[in-house]
Amino acid sequence: MITIRYIVILSAIFLFGCYSQSKIQFEENKEIFLKEQEEIGTPIFTYLNSNFYLLNSKKQNEFSKEIDSLKHLYLVHLEQHKRKLKPIFYENEKVGIQAAFTKYILEYPEHHYYFTGQKVNYTEQNINKINALTNYFNKEKFKENKDLKSYIQSLINLESNKILANDQ
Repeated sequence: MITIRYIVILSAIFLFGCYSQSKIQFEENKEIFLKEQEEIGTPIFTYLNSNFYLLNSKKQNEFSKEIDSLKHLYLVHLEQHKRKLKPIFYENEKVGIQAAFTKYILEYPEHHYYFTGQKVNYTEQNINKINALTNYFNKEKFKENKDLKSYIQSLINLESNKILANDQ
């Protein structure tokens, strides 16, 4: 009886040690991923912000291709780390990346009009990208996602501006 109890205790200690080591490894992998993501993201967002006028003055298809190619860089990086990250963190990052770049697409018609005086409607592909994000709005696991919150705020602002413009 003592040997069984001893084996159970040792097994529990071993499993707890493995769990703790795994948790530490996930945190280390997360930190490595975030550091690399920052190295990728800094020049991307510097480019987006410093070329805001030029980008938003482009035709919608050209603009969308450029935004999608930049988003793709983030998604490839995320996929390279998928197996090393906790699933909830991975999902949150993926939604955040989608939201951050779709926000540019969401705001494109307003910015394009401001810079060029030309009104444009969303292409069908861009409507699909915008609509795809609504699937995440009410999911509890994404409620703290800062990029999704920023996207939702932008969506609310754009819709509010449309309503106010129609009331005048």
